[in-house]
Amino acid sequence: MDRYFLFRPKPFDCETLSSYIQRVSIRNLISPDDIWRTFTKKKYTNNQNCISIKLDVNPNSVFDLSSFENSLMLENGTLKKMSLFSLIDAKINFNLESTSNTYSFVRNFFVTHRRYCPMCLNERQAYKLIWQIKGIDFCMIHKVPLVSSCPKCNKKILLLAKNGQVGVCSFCDHKLQTIEDYNYVINKQENILYETWDYLMTENTPKLKKISGLSYKETLCIKIIYFMRKLSYNSIENHFGYIIEGNDNEYIIPFELVIDLLMKTQHTISEFINEDIPIKFIKYISSKDITKYNNLVKLKNSLLLI
Repeated sequence: MDRYFLFRPKPFDCETLSSYIQRVSIRNLISPDDIWRTFTKKKYTNNQNCISIKLDVNPNSVFDLSSFENSLMLENGTLKKMSLFSLIDAKINFNLESTSNTYSFVRNFFVTHRRYCPMCLNERQAYKLIWQIKGIDFCMIHKVPLVSSCPKCNKKILLLAKNGQVGVCSFCDHKLQTIEDYNYVINKQENILYETWDYLMTENTPKLKKISGLSYKETLCIKIIYFMRKLSYNSIENHFGYIIEGNDNEYIIPFELVIDLLMKTQHTISEFINEDIPIKFIKYISSKDITKYNNLVKLKNSLLLI
C-alpha cells in the first residue's frame, strides 16, 4: 500500500534536494534522518555527511527518488532536476550520472558543507544549489559573501544533519538569517563562473544542439576546438589530449574540460552552447587529422585564419 506525506510542500526553483528534504520533514513533524533512512537505497548505520553529499550531485546513486516523489504526489522527474548531474546533462550530454565518479566531481566543483546567504534565508526558507559551487562565494541578488558556519557557535553547517532544519544551526539552534551590511565586489572571472552555473541550473535555457551530419560528441569536440583558438600552445596541447581520447566511442569528454576552457577564454556556457560555428571551420576541421601533435603550431595558426 502506498504511503503519502500529509503535508507536501512544493520544491522551490534552484533549491537543493537536501534542502527540500529538510522542509518536508519539518512540515510533517519528522526528522530528515527519518526520510533518509526510509528512502536511501542502502541502510547506512549513520546519516553520514559524506554520503548525503550525493543527494545534491547524483541522488539516484543513493536515494529512491521515484518512491519519494510518489509519496509527495510529485510528477516523475521533478526531484532529479534538483541535482547537479541531471541539470548539466540536460544542457550538454556528458552522461555524468552513469560515467562520472561522483567524488571526483565533488572534489573539483562542490563544497561539502552548507553555504548560504542569510538575507535570502530571511526571504525564503530554502538552500540554493548554486551556493554549493566552488568559486561562487557570493549571493548575486544581495551582493554579500556566502556564509558557511554558524555565527554563534562557529561550526560548519552540515548539508543534511539528523535534526536539520533550513535556516537553523543543527548544533546550537541559532537562526542563520542575520548578517552585517557588506558590499561584495564581483570580478569578471566570478561573474563568468556564476553566469555559467546559473545557465546550467535554469530549466528552460537552450541546450547544446548537434551540428548537422555530426554526432553529439563530434559537435562538442568542434565547439571545444573553435573556442580554444585563443589559448596558448601549451594549453591547446593539453586540451588536444582530451580531444584525441574523445575520438574513442567509449570515452566521454570530461565536463571539467569545458569549464576550464570557458574560464581561460573568458566565455560563459551560454556563449559556448549558442555560438554558431562557421561552416568553413566545420569543413576544415572535418577534413584534417587533428590528432597529430607534430603539426600543432601550424594547426593553431590555421585555425586563427578561419
